[in-house]
Amino acid sequence: AAAEPAQPLILSFHGYKITGYKINVKVQENRVLDVSEVITASFDEPKHGISRILPLQYKIRSNNGGVFSAYIQKAAVRDVSAQAGSTGEVVPVKKEKRTNQLVLQLGDGDKTFTGEKSYILHYTYQLGPEESAAFDELYYPLIGDQWDTQIGNISFDVAMPKAFDPQNLQFFVGVNEAVNFVDFSVEGNAIHGTVQDVLGNGAGLTMRLQLPKGYFKATEAEQEGFITEKEALFFFAV
Repeated sequence: AAAEPAQPLILSFHGYKITGYKINVKVQENRVLDVSEVITASFDEPKHGISRILPLQYKIRSNNGGVFSAYIQKAAVRDVSAQAGSTGEVVPVKKEKRTNQLVLQLGDGDKTFTGEKSYILHYTYQLGPEESAAFDELYYPLIGDQWDTQIGNISFDVAMPKAFDPQNLQFFVGVNEAVNFVDFSVEGNAIHGTVQDVLGNGAGLTMRLQLPKGYFKATEAEQEGFITEKEALFFFAV
């Protein structure tokens, strides 16, 4: 039998590392994303848990047939909950709204622990109104660029609400297209992918899918309550 490929080494920084990260996103036609993440952390030092920071606004740069444009994508976060991956027990989540971001602290402030712990985080991520007049777009930071340790064993599943052109699907690490970094396939309206290496400190993973104008439909009421200015999506141990 063929030997299994060697797993890349995941290094700890700030007393912990992320040894597994699974993302499941269900995209609705009204630009609401139902997100579930399974984050497995390995703690070398006593920690209360991890903090997950969600951006409420980020800047998008697009190239449509050689025509470059930039706009601000706003978002709102709702329906946050967390569970322990091993037991299903509810994990306390402390929410703190800072300028342009929502901080979610997962864990008990009165307890610390070492070793491996898995968290299942659920939230609704509602994207604000479209800015481009030429096309619709899903530009989503699967993993952001400001957390403070390495992340390995990353996989993701994204379910779109209806058909799309797979040739318009791109992934980026930082500002560079991740041609050889992400292995993905498309089955019907579903996107399945894995990251082929470890994400280092500050190396975010973003998905971009350009879509026909009118692909998304949202009412005015569904587009209320958004905050401004860019912040990256990341997490860190506390």
